Amino acid sequence: MPSVILRDNENIDSAMRRFKRSIDKCGVITEARRRQRFEKPKTKRRRKKIAAVKRQLKRTSKENFYKKQRRDVTKSLRFKDPIASIEQTTVLVSE
Repeated sequence: MPSVILRDNENIDSAMRRFKRSIDKCGVITEARRRQRFEKPKTKRRRKKIAAVKRQLKRTSKENFYKKQRRDVTKSLRFKDPIASIEQTTVLVSE
């Protein structure tokens, strides 16, 4: 159970704020809400399965995003023609 020790010259409001933050981090409130009613084993399995699918989708979307960024950078480095870029700069300077 989270606890907060009151510091010297500390306002009670800030101590309450620290206490609420520690309770949120520990997940006490969410656990209490989940245990308010009986949850059938089938429902529990379904909830856990949905959470696992969401985690997996999140992980794959992050990986794909970083792969795409990496691919774009390597393409721009690999296929850049140095002679064409020099010609473009000389045309712009001469005009």
